[in-house]
Amino acid sequence: MLSVKENALWMLERLLPGSGVNNVPIALVTTQRLDVVALQATLDQLARRHRALRTRFVEVDGLPARVVAESVPVPLELVEAAADEADKVCRAVAGRPFDLAGDIPVRAVLVRCPDRDVICLCLHHLAVDAVSAAVLVEEFAALYPAMLADGRPPAELAGPGPAPELPGPKAAALDFWHQHLADLPGVPAALEFGRPDPATPTFAGGAVTRCLSAAAINAMRDLRRACRATDNIVLLTLYYVLLMRHGAGRDVVVGVPVDLRDGAARRAVGYYMNTLPLRVEVAPERTFGELVREVRRLFVTAMDHADVSYEELETSHTRSEAAWWVPPFRHMFNHRPPAEPMAGARDELAAELWDIDSEHSRLDLELVVMRAGDGVTLKAVYGADVHDADDIAALLARYEAVLERLPAQIDRPVGDLDVWSAADRAVVDDANATAVDSPLRTVAEGIAAQVAAQPEATAIIDRDGVTWTYRDVAARTAGVAALLDRAGVGKGAIVGLYAERGFPCAVAALGIWRTGAAYLPLDPDQPAARLAYELTDAQVSVLLVDHEPPPGVVPDGCRVIQLGTADPDERDWPAPVPTPADPAYVIYTSGSTGLPKGVVISHANLANVVRHYLTDLGVTSQDALLWLTTYAFDISALEVFLPLVAGARVVIADDAARSDGAVLLDMVERYDVSVLQATPTTWRLVVQEAKGRLRGRRVLCGGEPLPAHLARALLATGCTLWNVYGPTETTIWSTSALVTDIDAGVPVGRPIANTTVVIVDGAGRPQPPGMPGEVCIGGDGVAIGYLRRPELTAQRFGELGGAGRFYRTGDVGRWRRDGTLELRGRTDRQVKLRGHRIELGEVEAVLEQHPRVSAAAVVLTGDPSADGGLVAFVRGASADLADDVWRYAKEQLASYAVPTDVVVLEAMPTTGNDKVDYPTLSMMAEQRAAARRAHSAEAAPVADGMVGEFVGLWRSILKAPQLHEQSNFFRSGGHSLLAAKLAQQVSRSTGVNVSLSTVFSAPTPQALAGFVLSRQSDGV
Repeated sequence: MLSVKENALWMLERLLPGSGVNNVPIALVTTQRLDVVALQATLDQLARRHRALRTRFVEVDGLPARVVAESVPVPLELVEAAADEADKVCRAVAGRPFDLAGDIPVRAVLVRCPDRDVICLCLHHLAVDAVSAAVLVEEFAALYPAMLADGRPPAELAGPGPAPELPGPKAAALDFWHQHLADLPGVPAALEFGRPDPATPTFAGGAVTRCLSAAAINAMRDLRRACRATDNIVLLTLYYVLLMRHGAGRDVVVGVPVDLRDGAARRAVGYYMNTLPLRVEVAPERTFGELVREVRRLFVTAMDHADVSYEELETSHTRSEAAWWVPPFRHMFNHRPPAEPMAGARDELAAELWDIDSEHSRLDLELVVMRAGDGVTLKAVYGADVHDADDIAALLARYEAVLERLPAQIDRPVGDLDVWSAADRAVVDDANATAVDSPLRTVAEGIAAQVAAQPEATAIIDRDGVTWTYRDVAARTAGVAALLDRAGVGKGAIVGLYAERGFPCAVAALGIWRTGAAYLPLDPDQPAARLAYELTDAQVSVLLVDHEPPPGVVPDGCRVIQLGTADPDERDWPAPVPTPADPAYVIYTSGSTGLPKGVVISHANLANVVRHYLTDLGVTSQDALLWLTTYAFDISALEVFLPLVAGARVVIADDAARSDGAVLLDMVERYDVSVLQATPTTWRLVVQEAKGRLRGRRVLCGGEPLPAHLARALLATGCTLWNVYGPTETTIWSTSALVTDIDAGVPVGRPIANTTVVIVDGAGRPQPPGMPGEVCIGGDGVAIGYLRRPELTAQRFGELGGAGRFYRTGDVGRWRRDGTLELRGRTDRQVKLRGHRIELGEVEAVLEQHPRVSAAAVVLTGDPSADGGLVAFVRGASADLADDVWRYAKEQLASYAVPTDVVVLEAMPTTGNDKVDYPTLSMMAEQRAAARRAHSAEAAPVADGMVGEFVGLWRSILKAPQLHEQSNFFRSGGHSLLAAKLAQQVSRSTGVNVSLSTVFSAPTPQALAGFVLSRQSDGV
């Protein structure tokens, strides 16, 4: 009968047939020509001597049983190979699975190379363990010369080897381990630099080795004396610390194999090792010395109960159904002492052990410590499903670096230990070496220099094709400044700017600067309630407008001034000159309280990003840049001010270009636009029609993650592509990547000029390359702070370890080994939906202000860069509440933040600690989406005329044949990207200009048809 641990190996073999996951390869290389007959005799004698090598495992009544043969030849294959192919041959042998019922668990191949012979043994783990492998190597080396000489084995190897039967576990030992692993989570935490567990494991693996430096070996000896512990305990404790610091958590279980052989059985061949799950509380505040003492105590106690292997405890360890293959630990530590020498003098084969690693691993990571003379080698065997060789090599380098420094830091909390290697520091230091000097103090000064240098050059081309020179810019700027001066605007004021994209809007911003004030851009497409809040919160006393705002926008006491009343003014009149430290603009962004927050950007902040892209993009006076983005989106500042500082041309895009790729591309070609930026959402509208029309142009893509497929499609147009990243609080863009190789995804690049990035863990400790953490951005782009929010400013901005002032972005990222930055989501519940940053808490806070809603929870479903949408769950009394809540949200929130679906619940699902169960809500949202797709198979009757035509469009775009004339586009799965497509098709088919806001205000086929018919009757 097999033991529990042997049953587990047999069962794994059944679950993964043909994988070779339990194979153990051993290879010896020699310059001697091995005699095949003597070699076969040597192998057969090993099998006769050790019954484990001639044991098959058959199935009887569904359970495995041993069948031991009296004598059986070991399969031996002879292969001729070039010297550089021997490794490949051995790996192929090692990867070939065994038929446990029909094969003995050993086979061999002799690889004959021109200058050497390699003998490779492949054994099954049911027959050998690490100690067994060392015994077999030693016996093989002693047997072969004897069998070659006279065909007889040495006396000490002639008889049967020891084969003890191990007793079952004692009750006291089982009790100890049950208590030791009590309340253990179902799936242990994985290292944070790895990939998520696969749906189905392949158990593919690899290995990385590192010989410890002399300094590390000396440090190990110093620690052994200082901690009064063996090398084994010292190195195991360091392994715990490194695992904790790399994301394994505080409650860490490491599997430690122990040899159960003793006395005369020490040279037994078989599976005689138990793996003990040693659980240690690796609290960051504990010192290394304290942890060494605990690990030593635990190890000694565990050895007293070593007759239990972790497989015996599976009934008390709850495995996750999603990760059934993960034992109570993901990580092992294996300290391998040299094999004990065999008694008796003998001749031995002159051969060296050749390291042929199995290409499989049953665990995420096993650290093997191997001793040879005075040297120490670390070998990390890793699971390739979750880890890459580069990350594991970096981990070994950190292990060595920490070991070298540890003797002087025994009494330091392990959470404060520096875990970086020299290679780690070189990568990040190089990426952050961004300091540059520039003569550009402020954007206003840069534009003034261009006015003086080329006053008659074209500066701005308006959407109607009208051109304005740099002299016009200066005159109109002065006119706005004079108008504001008469209104009492001066240094330190904030002036509201409510205007469409156009020449008046651009010069209004410059005029505001000339008075020493900052501007607050206001998007006319935003809800009136939001605009009113921003004006009130910013305490705006003067509002510049190019058309009358809707009722309720302008707060009491705020003076409204029409931009059209500002006359050109070419006089040289005294005006304050903004300094680099003065505020340039205030822009509002999402807030978790339900209220947006104003970010104050200085002239120095803006000048830094402009001067970086002036150089990085190579913008000159011969270029034209497209102003495509709404003015209340901070990236538009780059579209306006970068070309003006360069003496280039600003081309103002028509509104239709924001939703119609054909219109945008026509403008690009008509005005020879050489530089343009947009979000991935906009680029999706363009790329299918672009073909070669972007060839030779410089393209920036940012505001949301750039998918690899979109990057490939953009590059295929012939453009030069930059992927850019940065929150509003660090001024437009903070990192930039010239996109070329996208096989490994699309990084967001390196920090721009005078910008630094630090990745920190939850305790604020800088993370080395490969390790994820919160992205903190420092340097000249960091904003002044939040307007009149000192507490929030102190929370999100601050000093970081002497590295200067930083902004905590809330984004999760990591450094790649090449020094580029990769993003991995958010630390909070903020999401990006088609380029728009949305705080889900803000949406919930607004919904909860509805008089009939007692609670709200919002989740994101679908692809956030494509068909994704927000689903709102509200607690209320009646089912008809959903439409009312949606209409209320439409009035209060930006269009992109309005939920596409509202679900009324009697009660919110909650977790065990009475918090909203968001995973359950996300699952419910996905189920509703799936049900909607399934229901779409049934088509409803179609109305006649234009309403019927629009119903067809609804059904086609939303892929929902059941929709009818009263179906709300946005509550039927629509979103802004699809709405843009709808508006584009309706405009083309009817000749009436239909905008995104039109679809939003008339979201049903019947309502939109009414709008179009009304415009047609008016002749518009």
